[in-house]
Amino acid sequence: MINLYCGGRSSLKHFDKEGLKVVLNFGFLHSVPDILFWGDEIVGDRVFEYYKEKPNFKLVALRRNGGKAKDWVDEWYAYDFGVFTTVWALMWLRERYPNEKILVYGLDGDGISYYDGVIEQPELRERIRRLNVCYSQLDQLPKDNVFNMNPNSLYKGFPYLDSV
Repeated sequence: MINLYCGGRSSLKHFDKEGLKVVLNFGFLHSVPDILFWGDEIVGDRVFEYYKEKPNFKLVALRRNGGKAKDWVDEWYAYDFGVFTTVWALMWLRERYPNEKILVYGLDGDGISYYDGVIEQPELRERIRRLNVCYSQLDQLPKDNVFNMNPNSLYKGFPYLDSV
């Protein structure tokens, strides 16, 4: 089982789940993952400043955006589809773990509260527009064995799973 922690604050109370822990972006500030997955250079910069030496978990970054932690990156990715870390992470996980159940935490969709508020947020209307683009990209991905663990998520493309 894979636990994928996206940027929504609802994920913060679920970092203790059993299984492979994959955190996106600044999730490493809240929990030690098995895999840290990012797409923005600022995340690589923060990893480098926070840890000072390579942390003991796998680092996976967008090919052009390793940031200051680029020498620590264990695996690079680049996809022709998608412009959001959540989309890329799901594609990457499906490639490497095709038969595993993926539980998605923090896909809140409120456009307001993120645990990775380090990245400057645009005004609410623009955030909602971006969320809708992300949702349309998520809609194009396979849905088998992917579950949204937030019953209040605005994204309804993955079935909600009440318990594991």
